[in-house]
Amino acid sequence: MPRPLTETQKATAASMLLRGERQQVIAEAVPCHIQQVKRMKKNMETWGTVIAPKLGPQGRPRILNQKNVDVSSNSLFDMCSFRLTLAQDLREFLSKKPFAYRDEMQSFLFDEYDIQVSLTTLSRELKNARISRKKVFSIIFTILKFVDYSFNAWLYSEMQT
Repeated sequence: MPRPLTETQKATAASMLLRGERQQVIAEAVPCHIQQVKRMKKNMETWGTVIAPKLGPQGRPRILNQKNVDVSSNSLFDMCSFRLTLAQDLREFLSKKPFAYRDEMQSFLFDEYDIQVSLTTLSRELKNARISRKKVFSIIFTILKFVDYSFNAWLYSEMQT
């Protein structure tokens, strides 16, 4: 793949295209392939610039994002603050109920925000918010192991006496 053209090369190609010069002459003046000049001409006719604009997000809109647009105003700040509030409320819910199942989180979202989401969407949002319960489980298993060890030690001492 060839290197992208610099801004001066793009400006030169645009001015030559506007003057109506032949594509072969433009390709020689701006060292590029003639096919790229044809693409630039097509972009000039369609978009008014030698490069096409970037595409927006592709695919089906996510449920929580769509609800964010409906709940908040259309400003980006309100949408981000709503998502942060949602993540904070989920963290608070999980701090109160660390062993909550995803369907309990699902009903919490429905009760608090009137958002009906699938378990897959909920898992994805938990991952995006970096909410994980692995550390909680490892701490609990460590405590249980210590308690089990202490109990076994106590039981062994009782059996010896």
